[in-house]
Amino acid sequence: MFATALTPTSAAQALWGMSQKAQCTTGRYKYLAIHMHEPARQRAGTGGTHAAFASAQRKRKKVEALFAELKNLIGYVAAPTFG
Repeated sequence: MFATALTPTSAAQALWGMSQKAQCTTGRYKYLAIHMHEPARQRAGTGGTHAAFASAQRKRKKVEALFAELKNLIGYVAAPTFG
C-alpha cells in the first residue's frame, strides 16, 4: 500500500478550522498517562507480524490439541469454579 495525502471530508472540514486550545480539556491539570510497560506492549503488538511467530503459534496449537486429547482419554473433568 502507498500512503496518500489525507484530505478532510465535509464533516471534518469544520473541525480543521478549530484552534488547538478548543480541542484541549478544560481541567486544571493535563497529563498523558503512559503504561509503565509500554515498550513491552509495543513489542508484543508487532510480534504477530513475524514469520517466526506464525510457526510458533502453529506449534502451540498442535501441543494444545494433544493435551486436549490426552485429557479426554483419561476422563479429566475440571473442578467447578465459584466466584
